[in-house]
This record gives sequence, structure tokens and C-alpha cells, in this order.
Amino acid sequence: MSSNTTAIDQEAIAGLQENVTINYIYTVLAALVAYEFLITINQEISMAWQRKPTGATWLFMINRYLMLVTGVLEVRLPWMSSHHQHGAVVDTSNSCAGVFVVSALMFSQFIVFAMFSALRIYAVWDRSLPLFVVVFALNLVPLATNLYTAIITSYENVNYPLLGTICGGSTNLSWGVFFGLVGVAALGTRLALIVADLLVVVLTWVKTWETRRLASEAGIQVPLITLLLRDGTVYFM
Repeated sequence: MSSNTTAIDQEAIAGLQENVTINYIYTVLAALVAYEFLITINQEISMAWQRKPTGATWLFMINRYLMLVTGVLEVRLPWMSSHHQHGAVVDTSNSCAGVFVVSALMFSQFIVFAMFSALRIYAVWDRSLPLFVVVFALNLVPLATNLYTAIITSYENVNYPLLGTICGGSTNLSWGVFFGLVGVAALGTRLALIVADLLVVVLTWVKTWETRRLASEAGIQVPLITLLLRDGTVYFM
């Protein structure tokens, strides 16, 4: 009994140490988001609040405040890294409600990011609906993979030694199968996002080169860096 208790305590301590490190990382990220928000608030007021709102304005504001709220909640409701405990894969946080709220905000961000990327290519490439759909779908892969992971994970309040009652996520799948699926999902997510970004930047380059060629034929000298800044290519560098 004593040896079992010691092993559980050691596992709890290890989990707590991981939690402290991850909390530091989330705090730094949240601080960067808050810093960017504060130094650009004047630009937001002049370019968004003092002008007639449009669909693009609302999309920008939703994206901006989703990032801010998510960053604050991730610090307020810190996560613990996934680990294997007593035959279950556990992903813990201080509150199950917090898990659901942060997950919902993150899922919403995936949709906003996808819309931004798709609208970029839609605007640059002569309002091409097929390209819009392709880029939008590729950028929604993270939403699909994260939803799948959430579906196969169940959450409930669990009492852990030293840590108290926290939200534990478990799955009926074995350790190897679960993390194998997570690995495949992560690989698919990365590949889809890489393809989407490559598609957007290459098509932007093609359109930029076409614009520069037409300008040269008309005797208009336009610096290449000006076109790159206008079309947003520098964003990808």
C-alpha cells in the first residue's frame, strides 16, 4: 500500500512540475498577445472603430479579441500535458468548464484563420471561388483533427493526490493507439497547412509578377518590394 501511494505521489509531482513549465510558456505567450494588443490599440480605434464597419472589419475584430480572450483563459485555466496513468490517457486542466470554453474558442479561431487565408487568395486571384474553397478547406483540417481528438476523449472531475480535484480527460483506447492517432492527425494537420500556405504564396507571386509585367509594358516602374508589401507576401517570410 505504501509503495503504491509513493508511486502515485511521484507521478502527481512529475505532473505538477510539467504543469508549472507549461504555465510559464502560456503566460509568456499571453503576455506577448496582450503587449501586441496594447501597442496597436490606437490603430484599431482609427482603422476599425472610427470607420463604417464591414465584413472584413468584423472578421478582424473577432480574430483579434478571440486571441486575447483565449490567451487570458489559458493562463487563468492552465493545462497539464497529456500522460498515461492507470491504463488511461489523461489530459488535465483545473476545470472541465475551462476545457470546454478554451476548446470552443480555439475551434472558432481555426475558422477565422481559414477565412482570412481563403479571402486573401479570393481577393488576389480575381475572386476565384474554387481557389477560395480549396484554401478554406485545407485550413479547416486543424479544426477537423482537433474535433476528432475531442470526440474520442471524455472529461470528468478527478481527485489527484497533491493536486486536488481537477478535470481529467481519458479515452478507452490504448496508449499506443491513442497517441498513434494523435500523431497521424498532427501530421495531416501540418501537411494541410503547409500546402495551403504554399498555394496562397505561390499564387500571390504569380499575380504579383503579372502585375509587374503589365506595369513595365505600360512604362510604369513599380518597385518589387512595393508589390510584395501590397500583396502580403512579406507576411509569409
